[in-house]
Amino acid sequence: MARTDFLNVDLDVEGQNLEELIPVLEQKLVLVSREGPRATFELNEQPTNPDEAIQGLCAVVESLEGRARDLWDACTTRCFDIGIESGTEPHSTIWPLQVDTLMKVARLRGTLAITVYAARQVVDEGATSSGT
Repeated sequence: MARTDFLNVDLDVEGQNLEELIPVLEQKLVLVSREGPRATFELNEQPTNPDEAIQGLCAVVESLEGRARDLWDACTTRCFDIGIESGTEPHSTIWPLQVDTLMKVARLRGTLAITVYAARQVVDEGATSSGT
């Protein structure tokens, strides 16, 4: 039986001057990937729910000053992407986002996305594969 679980929140940014912004964000976040003009960051430790994760990412961005904040503002993509692994249990799971969190994302000119990953296949340890 596969569980539905919150995995993480990725912060995806895209823009012309990432070479300057990446080192600044890496002081407080983990660089997960970099492809061309796009980079993905995460918190060092993931909270247990997306609201806290987004609040943590927003706090890092809100602390940017001067040139670093200008680089953030110049990004063409600023997406807070909530990762959920789907499963059969529990039937319904809710992770509310607080109004304050949504307002912070909006003030930072960010967008929200939800990525749902397929449930992992659970292998039955007692099954045989002999086919006979």
